[in-house]
Amino acid sequence: MKIAVTGPETKQPMQLKGSIALQLNRFEPVTLPIEMNCEIPRITNGKELFSANNGINVLKIPVRKNVKIAPLQFKNHSQTSLSMEVELVGPPSGDLTEQQAYRLQAQTAVNTLGSSSFSINLQLMVNEDFEGKLPETQVIRRILILKVKNSSVHYYFPLEAFVFESSYVGSVLYT
Repeated sequence: MKIAVTGPETKQPMQLKGSIALQLNRFEPVTLPIEMNCEIPRITNGKELFSANNGINVLKIPVRKNVKIAPLQFKNHSQTSLSMEVELVGPPSGDLTEQQAYRLQAQTAVNTLGSSSFSINLQLMVNEDFEGKLPETQVIRRILILKVKNSSVHYYFPLEAFVFESSYVGSVLYT
């Protein structure tokens, strides 16, 4: 038998204790103890840089065409193991950036143990709808969203990917 218990909405970690009394038909009642830890897990990425233009931390990654992108490393600081859905959100449909030559694709899910590191893989794809010559460089701006399954907890990481040719000799540092 499984019993679901919901706790109070809180941003502070707390431990709740209680009990539940069960009785089925003519059987003796049974009292079971219930303990629950309430904690909002903390997920971080050590590669975030402050963007003065936007006033927020941004994951900035260089992406060389035809070379595998290094996985993005994250850390789960809570004691709880998490299953998360991964989503890359772009600008609204019809935006000029939707007509870019390249796009990023992320894996769809990730599992992490408590107090451990985990990684998310990205892949550079050529946009099938793009018409014209492929550019030498391109900046892709997206928001990486990690959604904890069976909860309303979401983590947002603004992402800027600087796409360039293997032979590109310019600076990959940008603002």
